[in-house]
Amino acid sequence: MAAGDGRLAMIKMCFEQADANHDGKLTKKEMNSIFSFIKCKLSPKQKDMLFDAADKNKTGSLDYPQFIDWCLGAGTISQELHDRAIDDAKAQ
Repeated sequence: MAAGDGRLAMIKMCFEQADANHDGKLTKKEMNSIFSFIKCKLSPKQKDMLFDAADKNKTGSLDYPQFIDWCLGAGTISQELHDRAIDDAKAQ
């Protein structure tokens, strides 16, 4: 297993579990389930701000690539690892 694959597997599992309707996107409500699970102590306004910042294309939902960027912070992982995660998401 390549370095970083474990993180990507955990992120993918989290995304799939939060995606309640299995449409491949997370709504604010679905993201709030993640915030609750990790016992996030942010206000609703702060959670909305985080979601809105991650929703780069302003569709009102996060797709898997946006979720990866949100979890790992865009630019904090290698481009190769990021591209591999995106390719994996597209293959599904």
